[in-house]
Amino acid sequence: MAAVLACGEGALLSHRSAGALWGLRSSSRQLTEVTTPSRSGRTRAGIEVHSGAGIAPQDVAAEEGVPCTNVVRTLLDLAGCLSPAALERAVHRAETLRLYDGLAMEELVKRAGKKRGVAVLRTVLTEGDFTGPGTKSVLEERFFDLCSTYRIPRPQVNSFVEGFEVDFVWRDQRLILETDSRAFHSHCRDVVRDHARDQGLDTAGWRIRRATFNQVTYEPAALAERLRGWLVGGA
Repeated sequence: MAAVLACGEGALLSHRSAGALWGLRSSSRQLTEVTTPSRSGRTRAGIEVHSGAGIAPQDVAAEEGVPCTNVVRTLLDLAGCLSPAALERAVHRAETLRLYDGLAMEELVKRAGKKRGVAVLRTVLTEGDFTGPGTKSVLEERFFDLCSTYRIPRPQVNSFVEGFEVDFVWRDQRLILETDSRAFHSHCRDVVRDHARDQGLDTAGWRIRRATFNQVTYEPAALAERLRGWLVGGA
């Protein structure tokens, strides 16, 4: 809220900062992104100011008391700064949260013309796969980026197998991958739960493999090579 106030009247939280506010994606950026009615808004330390040219009254909303771009405008802005895979996940997340308005998006895209990101957004909306649940963590998002970069077949994410929710699953290969981070797997009860789930899945004939935060983030090529082996039935 302070960043919005610092940029003057009519300023809105936008882009990646608005995406995080709406719960569409996580953001680790130190800069807060704000859109102002014109480029004349004062830039402050820690604030990235965007031009508000083309912002209409229907693009404006408030979430948790913070003036911001609405969900569809936020997605359009994100289309100009995210990869197509990351944008697809943000759209998917908006649908999961029941925040996505298809009619409003259609109107916005027509009005936006040749604004940066429009072509990417059109492609994602036309060709994206929004059939399953979205990712729940930055670690899972990074794993999806790894799959795209190293051409690993796309798994289902946060799906149920034998009554258990798993991070990633390739059903035809009966392979499950869990991405472990200390945030979700550090408590002893989590460890006991994970072991019980793994035993149940193993008994049912599923292969369970695990990847750590460091492997996904800092050793993606090596992890991708292991994944290729696992997908063809290797140990």
